[in-house]
Amino acid sequence: MYLEFPWNLQVPPACLERIDWGEAGAVLLSRRPPNIIHIRPNGHALSRMPLVDLNGIVVEPGDVERCRCAADARQAFPFDVNLALVSEPPAQRVQHRIDDLRTELQFREAMLEALVSVNDDASMPPREPPEPLFLYEASGLGVPFRIRQLIMEWTDQPEDLAAVQYAKLEGGSLPDAFHATKGPVHVLSTGAALGRASGGSDGRPPDLRPTGAGPRLREYQPNAGGVCAFDLLPEWVPFGLRLFVPSGRYLTLYPDMRPGSVAAAKLAQALLPGEREPGRWCVLLAPIPGNKVSACCVPLEAFTPLCDAFEWNCSVDAPISSAMAAKLLADQAAEHFVTALIDSLSNAVDARACPAIEAWRKEIGELIDRRLEEIKKLDEGVSGVAEAQRAAREAVVQSLEQLRREVTAALERLRGLQSDAERGMVAASAMRQIAEPLRGTCTMVATLVRQIAGLWKHIRSRNGGTR
Repeated sequence: MYLEFPWNLQVPPACLERIDWGEAGAVLLSRRPPNIIHIRPNGHALSRMPLVDLNGIVVEPGDVERCRCAADARQAFPFDVNLALVSEPPAQRVQHRIDDLRTELQFREAMLEALVSVNDDASMPPREPPEPLFLYEASGLGVPFRIRQLIMEWTDQPEDLAAVQYAKLEGGSLPDAFHATKGPVHVLSTGAALGRASGGSDGRPPDLRPTGAGPRLREYQPNAGGVCAFDLLPEWVPFGLRLFVPSGRYLTLYPDMRPGSVAAAKLAQALLPGEREPGRWCVLLAPIPGNKVSACCVPLEAFTPLCDAFEWNCSVDAPISSAMAAKLLADQAAEHFVTALIDSLSNAVDARACPAIEAWRKEIGELIDRRLEEIKKLDEGVSGVAEAQRAAREAVVQSLEQLRREVTAALERLRGLQSDAERGMVAASAMRQIAEPLRGTCTMVATLVRQIAGLWKHIRSRNGGTR
């Protein structure tokens, strides 16, 4: 029985069932005539089928062809796949870092709540976290793992890296209580612990600017042997002493002496005898057997910002472009040409002037030697008669006069040779002055060659790459 939508019939179903509707079928009730429609089968049972079965698809026998599979259809075919490791996008990297920090904060908050719930003494006032100082050991010349991890994780935080101070000490210079091996010791601390500015542009004084590097640096605490983690005692800093004690310990003086100028001066005299400026040192204290204390003093000038303490060691293949190489070669060729020209001119002047001067010098020397021999013989032959002496004296005077004239002539010729040499040097200087413009001409020619090459390349590109 079906009613016209959306109307309803206020008749109980039991009353409708009492009506004799005849053979089985379907009854349609409507508000408009005919109000009742009885659908009965015509000698057959009322058949029902899904609507989708009322239509069908007719295909002719020749319209369908069955394909045959290839012989190697079941064999795997090659599919090239290249693997590459690419970095995350910057936005995704920052989001991952945010997620990691949120997870870490949740973990830290859970640890804090657990510790607060265990600690029953809530009357103690909160204290500022002390500034740390860590000692790291590494075999050979390598950098400890914790320091490398710190550099990698804080690379995108330059202010925090600048707030961390680094120093490297010789292993043999530290007492045995501070490290297990005798290798080099790497030291990390904060700028606040050393009294240095931490960097930043907020305009606040360096000593009052909170960096947050100290508490975060504790995540990279070393786990080597010996005493390797220290905390600064802030109560001694105003009196010029930077004392570091092992984490979890504090310094006591017996009899009980509170930190002050007098106690600091006496303690500095005991730890740094003869030092006038104890504030230039970091004093590390460590316990040794017998309830005694061992001290190690590290100078402040040994520390440098961690961001300046390491350099990248990476090989980069940076070949020079052809245009740059051509320019460099042209400039070098011009320089070599001018230098060779000046050298050749200087060598030519030296080759012609030096032998001539040397020959004249030798000839004058031989002439002087002959005259001296003649003078010696004349002196030996005039030992007798005065006339002979007078004649000899006159001969000597004449010889000396002639020798003077010859020497004067020789000196004049020597001066002429010197003037020739000076003129040769002037000619060499003139050639250098000529060579200087020639160097500019060579540079201009090299530039013109490069322009012609670029023009030729432009012409070839416009002609489609053909000659």
